[in-house]
Amino acid sequence: MPNIVERESKIYLINTICTLAELPEETYKIFGNVVQMFEEGRLKDQCLSTKDRMSKPDMKVYIFADLPYLTQDTIKVQLQYLGNNILTIQEFMKENSFLRNLATVQRHFLAQLGIKTWDEVIDLYPQQANREYLKRFTELNYKHGTPEVLVQACRNLKETSSRTQASEKRNTSAVSEEFIGLNSTKSHLVKISPAHINMNVIK
Repeated sequence: MPNIVERESKIYLINTICTLAELPEETYKIFGNVVQMFEEGRLKDQCLSTKDRMSKPDMKVYIFADLPYLTQDTIKVQLQYLGNNILTIQEFMKENSFLRNLATVQRHFLAQLGIKTWDEVIDLYPQQANREYLKRFTELNYKHGTPEVLVQACRNLKETSSRTQASEKRNTSAVSEEFIGLNSTKSHLVKISPAHINMNVIK
């Protein structure tokens, strides 16, 4: 009988394969181009071994392991980054993981602040509704609920905020339901996963 790690690995594998198979036509073409570039050794900083030059290398599924947790718009943008040699494979994987974790932080922020949409967070807390501020919370453990440091941060925001913030000009680094991605490209956040908080109120 397979252990828990093996079962989870198989679930990740199946989810990833299904996500890739169900990509919209335009995004799937971008993905196909990425695979072809990989086989030809043309991705950024990619080095083919002598063996790989003789027979096309296989692109490992784990490279795309975080895609099931991203929105279709984000997947498309990230694949374009990879295919346009803006990101290396390692950078692609790191950014996908970061965006996934960032969305978890966003959902917990909504829950702790008692706010329904991210647009409201932007209006009330323009200095905090951006990638640079929220990334400090991405490495916390959310398996057992909202970490105390985030709870306290949200409590402080509520205690020190005033309605005058709502009338202030929005911070240029905050965008509605999105985060600024690499090279100032807007990347939508990760879609809601049943493994995390059930926040159906998010647009």
